[in-house]
Amino acid sequence: MKLSLFKSPARLNTPLIAVGVIFGVGVLFLTSLAKSAPKRPSQAMIDRALATFKTIPSKTVELGMHHPRWGSDQPKVTILDFSDFECPYCARAGRVLKPYLAEFQNDVQIVYINYPLDATCNSNMERSFHKQACLASYAALCAQQEGDFWGYHDQIFENQKNLNRAFFLDLAEERGWDRVQFEACLDSAAIKEMVQKD
Repeated sequence: MKLSLFKSPARLNTPLIAVGVIFGVGVLFLTSLAKSAPKRPSQAMIDRALATFKTIPSKTVELGMHHPRWGSDQPKVTILDFSDFECPYCARAGRVLKPYLAEFQNDVQIVYINYPLDATCNSNMERSFHKQACLASYAALCAQQEGDFWGYHDQIFENQKNLNRAFFLDLAEERGWDRVQFEACLDSAAIKEMVQKD
């Protein structure tokens, strides 16, 4: 008798439990989407950022033709994106900055500047934090010479945990570029000099 009492409510509640589990998973999924979507900052946050910005002394930065650019050719605002391909925060910015600014693309320009946290190619670093960062910077500039810096940039950030020489060459080959020529570009003094100047 007790057994049937336990079975009966369980049968009645099974659809409710299933709906509850599905609802819970759906809420978690939608919450994760909301967290990953770029959010517009509040006016108070914008005001604080502008007030801070006005206290920073200005400095002239000379940009070369080798600096990849996205957005307007005659921007009202230029964003200098000093970045490291192995940096997780840079990857996060790399994923959201262009989509967030898409509606302002006629007024804004992003200029990518290599700043690998690796003493191998960055004389401002005393030691290397990111061992593949220099090579990633070289590869991205080689991709720019192939006419697709931003697509390659996105692929590097999407595969940040797999960065090594073979990955960069395989990615170039997947894009239809000559592997031998791309490898020669990776090792070229001209590409290394561009990153060192940054």
